[in-house]
Formats: sequence, C-alpha cells, structure tokens
Amino acid sequence: MAEEPNRIKFHYVKSTQFRVIHADGAYGGITPQLGLFLSFFNERLPIPRVLVHSVKPDGSLGEQISAECESKDGVIREEEIGVAMNVVVARALVQWLQDKIQEVERLQSMLDSTQNPKRESA
Repeated sequence: MAEEPNRIKFHYVKSTQFRVIHADGAYGGITPQLGLFLSFFNERLPIPRVLVHSVKPDGSLGEQISAECESKDGVIREEEIGVAMNVVVARALVQWLQDKIQEVERLQSMLDSTQNPKRESA
C-alpha cells in the first residue's frame, strides 16, 4: 500500500479570462442552492452619451453647450465580476480577509509610528 504524501504542491495558472479589477463594493445574496453569490462593482459618474460644443469662427472647438449635452443622472455602479461560492469557501474567504486586514492595520501602525515619532518633553 502506497504511503500518503505529507505535502502537496498547488500550481496557480491564470485563465485566459483573468483580469485585475477595482472594486468599490459588492452586492449579492443567497443562491437557490443555498450558496452565496456576490458581484463586485466600481462606482463612477455617468459618461455623457452626447456632448455638444460650439465651433469658433476659425474652426476650432469652442465651449461645451451644457444644455444640449445628454447624460444619465445619478451614479453608475458598473458590475465587473460575479463570484458564486459555497458556505465553506465563503467562511475561508472571510477568515483570509480578516487576516489580511489585521496585517495591513499592523503595517500601517508601524508606518505611522516611524513617520510621526513621539517627541519627549524637555
């Protein structure tokens, strides 16, 4: 009978759809199969659909005519990626995030103390 290995090697390979995104937030819920789904989004102001400018007598671009421009009202939340996971994976993700947050806070505290050393009174 073969012995169980006492270690395992994981190889990380980026899929052809891998990309880095910026997330300002996430939205999601419980799936019909009692899993979790969350969609990461970024926020921005709407990009104008139409901009209108006057044209100067010399043919160059003049001022923007705001009354004739078309754009959406409000804030755009552009969903970048959706992630579905089971509860076991979600708990591991929560723990990983908590660990990384604590690490960042510890590093930030160290950085703050070196940049703003307390001065002793004379």
